[in-house]
Amino acid sequence: MMNIFVRSRGVEANTDYTWVEVTETTQEVIDNFPDLFQDESTNLIYSEKPSVVLSRRNSKLLLLITAIQPTDRGDFYKRQIRISVGWIGEDSADNEEAFRLLAARALDDEENPELTVEIAEAIPLGGIYGFEADFNKLLGLIASCQIQHKVDSQQLTEQEEKFNKLAQISPDTKQSLVQIIRQFKLPKREGVLVVFTTNKREGSLRQAEVWRGISSLVESPHWKAYYPFPDPIPAEIAEGLNYQFTLFQLLKCINSSWGNWLIDSIENQVNHKLESNNIDNLNK
Repeated sequence: MMNIFVRSRGVEANTDYTWVEVTETTQEVIDNFPDLFQDESTNLIYSEKPSVVLSRRNSKLLLLITAIQPTDRGDFYKRQIRISVGWIGEDSADNEEAFRLLAARALDDEENPELTVEIAEAIPLGGIYGFEADFNKLLGLIASCQIQHKVDSQQLTEQEEKFNKLAQISPDTKQSLVQIIRQFKLPKREGVLVVFTTNKREGSLRQAEVWRGISSLVESPHWKAYYPFPDPIPAEIAEGLNYQFTLFQLLKCINSSWGNWLIDSIENQVNHKLESNNIDNLNK
């Protein structure tokens, strides 16, 4: 079963932005995005700009694409009307492949225009909310992805699955994320897996322990693994850092603020060790 949610508005002043749950037979306004993925839809993205989220919770997968901007669609002030769509489905291999492909298409500068047209055709203007959503067309986007099998499903290395990484938005990091999503299976863990957004603080993404996150407010211009690291940390990465880790854990136990000054140094050393075999630089 696939649950589909759409947020948009109509042309007239009385048809403002609202979330609508879409089924084959009904379209009903809801106050907020489903509680299970509320954090992903509000706290981890700037939804008024193009964002993409992949997440897994309670054996459910989420794909959220926000701020889709169809051409020639403006409100009564001629402001661009945006469309956001969220698909929530069972955590299956087929759904994961489809979600990965749609996410990659949304992020790929060459493929995004075609996807935008397809979504706009599935969500035309009109109706009591100012827009109408065609459940079968939106579901069809998922079904067509499952048939096409245009993504690979290679297994992540243990290191790449366990270490979370962030990067600042750039053409290189964006394209790198597209290639990662197309080529590799998602980590088999619960939580927020992929976030692409703007104007979200690095601290928010760190706190959510996002596996791969890109934001304009992340400091590092390239992929950087960040604390907290996997526990236990792989021996080949921890080698030579035992003293710092021991000291860090001790200071953290005594007073968490005392250990903060060590984090940046340890992160830099860990990233140096990861550089030789990471998948995030495969586009270079």
